[in-house]
Amino acid sequence: MNIILILFILFALISMGMFITLWRIRQPIPYPTPESLIIPNDTAFIPIDGVVNVRDIGGHITHDGKRVKTGQIFRSASLSYITPTGKTQLSVLKPCLICDLRSDEEVVNDPHPQLDGVRYVNIGMATEGDKARRLWLLIFRPKKLNTLLPRLYVDVILEENAPAIARALRTVVDADNLPLLIHCTAGKDRTGVVVALILSLLGVSEEQVVADYTQSNHFYAHYERIAHLLLRRLAFLRLNSANLFPILVADPNTMRAVLAYLRAEYGGVAGYAEKRLGFGADDVGRLRELLLEGF
Repeated sequence: MNIILILFILFALISMGMFITLWRIRQPIPYPTPESLIIPNDTAFIPIDGVVNVRDIGGHITHDGKRVKTGQIFRSASLSYITPTGKTQLSVLKPCLICDLRSDEEVVNDPHPQLDGVRYVNIGMATEGDKARRLWLLIFRPKKLNTLLPRLYVDVILEENAPAIARALRTVVDADNLPLLIHCTAGKDRTGVVVALILSLLGVSEEQVVADYTQSNHFYAHYERIAHLLLRRLAFLRLNSANLFPILVADPNTMRAVLAYLRAEYGGVAGYAEKRLGFGADDVGRLRELLLEGF
């Protein structure tokens, strides 16, 4: 067969494959609305200008009737774009320490702001290792994207970043660090997992932990705007932020899958803390002493 004809056929096949791929990723997938995934609870968001997803993790009732103290642990998205007004609002919370879970690269790109009288620690959790898989799924298997976040939480956050989680928990049980604000970039994934572990160790029910996780969906529009800016680099694929719904949303089933994994592999959150993090019964007791009322 003529070599030119062979090359023509190969080019045609490749072009057809790219066309089919682009057609598939542009087809809308019927996702639920972010609002429909929010499990109602008593969360009250704290207005901090330039920062989203700011809230107090306190107020939950534990299985033994105690209450998680308010005014001790706060959570949020990145503080990098906090305004002067926001700094004044933040000072009302009287944080002693800001615990930043972002990676070194994220901190370099969006530095931590100067906050007078507030200590800062960066306990970096890198989540960049799954980038190639995320892009592959986005382009070739978009309907499989909903499997990515549970895998990211388990394989990357819980397992690969176990030393960072252990350090974060030990930061929490140091009374000199309280009140403390813990954050990552969106305040949803790394922060969401760490807060879920803290609440679980305090004795908060799984239903309350999952509901707390879903409150990040109140800020879905903010996450979508950021995703839209990032997707400009992939403009040739004609992707839009709607394609990223399974990654941007806080699906209750994601947190349920994480807690189910911890039960199956470690016997529960306390088993994970002890066996994987070296955070044993004495440490959990200290955590409960510091953060529970009626102890």
